[in-house]
Amino acid sequence: MHFQRLGQQVEVVDHMNKPMDALTLFSKAIEHLNKMCLEALKEKQQVDKGCMRWVLTIPSMWENFSKEFIRKAAEQVSFFALNKNFLTLRFFTYLVM
Repeated sequence: MHFQRLGQQVEVVDHMNKPMDALTLFSKAIEHLNKMCLEALKEKQQVDKGCMRWVLTIPSMWENFSKEFIRKAAEQVSFFALNKNFLTLRFFTYLVM
């Protein structure tokens, strides 16, 4: 995907050539990860969701648009929309050898 501005609608196409809004797709993927992690933690012990902080890591070399796109997708997940203090975005740099 290549984007210019966050305000524009961005679509992705699946293997059946069906288009979908990219922001919705990424938001649902983050929501699914959240759900799966909570279910795995519940199997081990009782979890207080109010005490948790989620950290999404984003490559620092990404353009600002891409970083903001991921932030906006995460904020659309109802769990994070209720309390933005549950979510932190961190940028990382990695070396390619």
